[in-house]
Amino acid sequence: MRINNNLNALNSHRMMFINNQDMQKSIEKLSSGLRINKASDDAAGLSISEKMRAQIRGLSQSSRNIQDAISLVQTAEGALNEVHSLLQRGRELSVQASNGTNTSEDKTEIQDEITQILSEIDNIANNTQFNSKFILKNSSAPSDLTSKVIYGLKTGWLEEAAKLIQTYYGLTPSNRDLNVNLYTDAEGGTLASVSQMWSVGGSTATLTSLTLNIDLADFKPSEPPDGEIYFH
Repeated sequence: MRINNNLNALNSHRMMFINNQDMQKSIEKLSSGLRINKASDDAAGLSISEKMRAQIRGLSQSSRNIQDAISLVQTAEGALNEVHSLLQRGRELSVQASNGTNTSEDKTEIQDEITQILSEIDNIANNTQFNSKFILKNSSAPSDLTSKVIYGLKTGWLEEAAKLIQTYYGLTPSNRDLNVNLYTDAEGGTLASVSQMWSVGGSTATLTSLTLNIDLADFKPSEPPDGEIYFH
């Protein structure tokens, strides 16, 4: 048996295979517009390009984040401009109310408009949103009822109540610790009450303990209003 080899044909076939591979790479580069399409094209170059691509995408996202922040600030600025206009109108009405020629009906109308202005300011503050996020409303306030009550007591309720008591009854609070007792009872009872303990000695009595009792069941609605409403 005799086997003949045609070296020229084998070399031609090998070179044609190499040329086809090079042509496929060239077509792939032309199609994608990229010099490196896979690691075998240039492993080191691919590593560098991927790092640069990651940095570029990060910077692009940072730019979009900045644009979102600008939009949020613009939304807040628009709302605050409206509040500013309302406050200017409220001040104008306050000056107008001091006019001695106004009748009681005039003053009532002025007060009604001021009340509407304050209501609209509250509405803007409580409902201005960007991407479903409230941007003027106090988001640090707690969500559960007990925490809301404690938060309200710490941020003005007691101070407001003390001012109202002094205004209407002429009583000034003394520097005394106040205990707060939060409990839940059946609805329809007493919202809040104050209990105290006295130490009696001879003809004098000394206050030793003062407790504010608050029934959480009687808070309606679940979002507690300010202390002035409940005081009245």
